[in-house]
Amino acid sequence: MIKNTQSLILFLLVVLFQACQNNQPAAFEEKPVVIAGKITNYNPAEHPQTISVIRRDFFEIEKKMVAEIDTLGNFKIKYPTYIFQEVYLKYGSFITLAIEPGDSLYLELDSKLLKDDNIDFVDFVHDPHAETNKLLNKLTSVIGESSYFKEAQEVMKKMSPSEFMAFEIAKKEAYSKIITEFKEKNSAPAAFNMIAEDFLKYHIWEDILRYRWYHPYLNDISEDSLHLPDDFFSSLSNYDMNDHQYFSFPHMGFMHELSMYVAEQPKDSLLRARELYAKGKEVESVLLMNSLTEMHSSGLTFEIFYSTYNYQILKGHMLSLFEEIYDSTKITEPVLKKIINQEHKKLIAFLNNKDTGNANLSSIKSTEVAEFMSELVASYKNKVIYIDFWAPWCSPCMAEMPHSTELQKYFESKDVVFLFLANRCTEESWKSTIANFKFTGEHVLLSDKQFEILSGYFNFNGIPHYALIDKNGRIVMKDAPRPSNQEKTIKTIENYLAIE
Repeated sequence: MIKNTQSLILFLLVVLFQACQNNQPAAFEEKPVVIAGKITNYNPAEHPQTISVIRRDFFEIEKKMVAEIDTLGNFKIKYPTYIFQEVYLKYGSFITLAIEPGDSLYLELDSKLLKDDNIDFVDFVHDPHAETNKLLNKLTSVIGESSYFKEAQEVMKKMSPSEFMAFEIAKKEAYSKIITEFKEKNSAPAAFNMIAEDFLKYHIWEDILRYRWYHPYLNDISEDSLHLPDDFFSSLSNYDMNDHQYFSFPHMGFMHELSMYVAEQPKDSLLRARELYAKGKEVESVLLMNSLTEMHSSGLTFEIFYSTYNYQILKGHMLSLFEEIYDSTKITEPVLKKIINQEHKKLIAFLNNKDTGNANLSSIKSTEVAEFMSELVASYKNKVIYIDFWAPWCSPCMAEMPHSTELQKYFESKDVVFLFLANRCTEESWKSTIANFKFTGEHVLLSDKQFEILSGYFNFNGIPHYALIDKNGRIVMKDAPRPSNQEKTIKTIENYLAIE
């Protein structure tokens, strides 16, 4: 995948140097954050009725919290955080905010100015970082007008590795000049200077790490065909494994990219881990990933990566695997350890709930497509069948479920069956998910062999995936629209309901 011996050596040198810096005081302290305010000149009939906060987290790439705006234009969002970070407040336009644990903000947003896309539509009535946030939004606007910013994706696609490296060096110099001139024109607080430095450094590093897979993806070529210069990742040797002062969006993006990068060293390690997992050797697979993480990272960065991997195991409902491989002594940061412990307790409670309520659970033994489909259709004669291939661990699958519930209510008295074919999960996880989320409809848990055959027959590689069978038992759509594409899905189903 990557041939960059020199850069790997440099990267490992910095790991070894910083391995002696593990005895650090606690970096994080969890406290609530409150973002409240008022939309002035607010008209519910004309303006958005919700406002949201979008942020990144170590454990989840993106979190979105939505609050309703009352008839007077008031809103309030409260959530716990443990890092000083950049978040986006979205109300028609995006407002960039630097938020610290314990902060309480009160903002006024003028709907009239918002129509003109004016960055001054926000009044920071009460904000401990008001001056910093005002400047941060202005700087974001200035950088957004830069040709380097606008051409980023096109450059990622078209440029060779050497051309891309030259582009990133030039971009860093251009951004550095913009920031320096901006600070000279404005009286910038110390916090703003730190934030600007964090953005500049991690924006470049995130781009460099992403190029290794995004360039092949954009050009529809294999990653193995991309040959990177030996010094392509050499700038990463300047990365401080214990850097936790501030987390801009690029900083959080860099952390995610880096966690993937260290799992690819050496290049065939990720493939070996996946092969082990596919053979049912889950413990060996995860231990391999953990060993690579421990080898190629240290200090706070290692603890974040180790915590994140174990968090994802819990999110995948793999309780026995977690309890076998998790080593709490590898985490010294109290907040990270607390999050893992809380998720562990939540999963135990989740799996203990087996009350599947109004959902109908069944099984099919056949591993032959014709027999499987025949048995499937026989149970639902003269009905349109909307098939949903899903899994409890699949976030996009779960995100579609509320829309599916709405569809089921819409077709409640009609000859439509909603059939959910779960795959690649344990029976315990399957039943508990149905129970906890109060799913209805018809449910079948596929064996690995059944899923392999059906995914080939229906011609898909990933889930969620949807298909449609008409009242005569014929597969009429191997790739049906998603539940979230509600208007199209309803129209499609109704068309087949009308056919006798």
